[in-house]
Amino acid sequence: MGKKQHSKDRMFITKTEWANDWGGAKSKESRTSFKRLPFYCCGLTFTPFEDPVCTADGSVFDIMHIIPYIRKFGKNPVTGAPLKQEELIPLTFHKNSDGSLGEGGLMKNQNSDQKPVPNVKVMFQF
Repeated sequence: MGKKQHSKDRMFITKTEWANDWGGAKSKESRTSFKRLPFYCCGLTFTPFEDPVCTADGSVFDIMHIIPYIRKFGKNPVTGAPLKQEELIPLTFHKNSDGSLGEGGLMKNQNSDQKPVPNVKVMFQF
């Protein structure tokens, strides 16, 4: 048997072993990819909303959940910017004939590009 047979048997983890195998940087495939929130969900609770409101930056929330949050923290949960109740804009969503949320007669669904228009207070899809 060779003299250096067990020279790599250590009782500690080396920097290279830590970085490659246990606690270091992981490969990009193992990270979760970005997923867009469906347009019919609240940005605070991630559940479908009943009475939607939006902010000036386009974040959509359910009024029953955002009002207590604003009273407690006084800021937008998405951006962290200061937010007041008066700045919330009520939205009107139209339902298609099958009962799903969509734009009136355009027959577009959640895969379409949606933009809230504050002056009209309706969610438009492109």
